[in-house]
Amino acid sequence: MKTVRDALAAFALLGTGLAAEAAAEDPAVRHLAVRGTRLAFTASGAGEPIVAVHGALSDRRVWRRYAPLLSQSKRFIAYSQRYFGTEDWPDAAKDFTREAHVADLIGLVEALEAGPVHLVTWSYGGEVATYAMLRRPELFRSAVHFEPSLGALLAEVEGGAQAQARFAATLEPAVEALSAGRSEAAAFLFIDAVFGLPAGTMAREPEPAPTLVRDNARTLGPFLRMAPGAALSCADLAALDAPVLILRGEHTQARYRLAAEAMAACLPRARLETMVGAGHDGPYWAPEDFAAMIQAFHAGLP
Repeated sequence: MKTVRDALAAFALLGTGLAAEAAAEDPAVRHLAVRGTRLAFTASGAGEPIVAVHGALSDRRVWRRYAPLLSQSKRFIAYSQRYFGTEDWPDAAKDFTREAHVADLIGLVEALEAGPVHLVTWSYGGEVATYAMLRRPELFRSAVHFEPSLGALLAEVEGGAQAQARFAATLEPAVEALSAGRSEAAAFLFIDAVFGLPAGTMAREPEPAPTLVRDNARTLGPFLRMAPGAALSCADLAALDAPVLILRGEHTQARYRLAAEAMAACLPRARLETMVGAGHDGPYWAPEDFAAMIQAFHAGLP
């Protein structure tokens, strides 16, 4: 398996040509009316549907390299959550809430008339998906979560509070930049901190990473101001009967590692695996590796 640094080197050779490739290969963007808004999405392939749910400071484009990998035997659908991406905002982010994103995912699956669907998520997307699965389990056949950001679950995990505090400390430069009105700088500082990278790393990486961060910089303020997710216990998760694969990066931060391990221990049909050489940014830099783990998991489903 390639390491993240191998993938970084390969992308560096591609340089800005990656942006042109993205524009050429991205499936046609469509829109679906869901709960009073229009969600942008792309769809590729045919067969059982996979719905991909992105994390913070991101949108449907982060899954672009997964479309050719996962659409060979399934229908791969990637959408931008409310307020993320390049769509015009209908308001001043007044409905930028966890509840809205959870309800939107449910509404999207219902509107697609494609359920039950397989879910593939990353970070905050895993939080959104977990609450959606708890609310409407009949809509979801399985889930693959890469380091789901379940802060609410850490409240009952040994060492969880300390890990949360250490994580919050890494975000302080981003919060300070945001308070000073430097939203783009704050967005890059936030992503560097979450990925465990030196400040300034993502801004210097090849496209499309910098564009994704810049386009979603406006979401950082509303994202950080959101109320916490509803209380979530191990007993709550035990009610989910769908098969779930939870992945953690070999070099990830304690906050994500503990959440992944706790979630896997609570779910009755969960497997926990490690992506070698990866941190929280593994799905971006190593799409072939992540896609292969998803496909292997799907191949073993009943």
